[in-house]
Amino acid sequence: MKRSALWVVVALVVLGAGCIGLRLYFPISSSAVLPPDGHNAIEILDLTRLPLEMHQALAIILLMPLGALLTALFRTVVGIRTFGTFTPTLLALSFVYADWRTGLVVFAVIVSLGLVSRRLLDRLKLLMVPRLSVILTLVVLCIIFGVSVLDYYHLTPSVQAVLLPMVILTMTIERFYLTSEEDSFRFALQLMAGTVAVGFCCYLVLRWEDVGRVLLAHPELHLFTVAVLILLGRYTGYRLTELWRFRDLAKPPGPEA
Repeated sequence: MKRSALWVVVALVVLGAGCIGLRLYFPISSSAVLPPDGHNAIEILDLTRLPLEMHQALAIILLMPLGALLTALFRTVVGIRTFGTFTPTLLALSFVYADWRTGLVVFAVIVSLGLVSRRLLDRLKLLMVPRLSVILTLVVLCIIFGVSVLDYYHLTPSVQAVLLPMVILTMTIERFYLTSEEDSFRFALQLMAGTVAVGFCCYLVLRWEDVGRVLLAHPELHLFTVAVLILLGRYTGYRLTELWRFRDLAKPPGPEA
């Protein structure tokens, strides 16, 4: 690791620890730091003063960097490849607001229909932007009518399943089709399986309500997240999947005949 990157990591850790220490010994909400008029701009740093109905949404948003960290860990150290960098995290975020079973069903149906539509559109030889716009329109229609069908059979508690990221789904369909055409359908399925697997792990992180409340009270903890991401960004070692893939090369040669 270069010395400059190491110093940045050390600075982030020290700054994060310092911010936590200042918050513990000098609470922002303390009346001692308030001027006579009762207002102080430093209160902006206190997210817990916001209305209670905003706490859940803010806590989930503050958990998203942990989902990104988990995705980077899987891609850099484990070696699991996905469609896009933030696709697993955004899919997991949509499943947080909708029942995950409903989300998986809607996701599978939309991707399947989108791939069929993409193959049909390929015969029209459209330019990229109009083609993606057509796929986006079909994805929107599939989501709307899919939610209507699920609600008709009382399979979803609400219409929150429409929070599936439509643009991400559109790009996932396009990348899946191009990967299956340029490489192989099997490789495209592997990327899709990796995306779903990492997305499920991100979903578990985003459902971690206790950590979300801690981050809401101490958002400076994400300085440690940035430090870990910098360390991952400087990682140049072997991935775990590569060690498994080339495990036969590590075996000692057999006795010569």
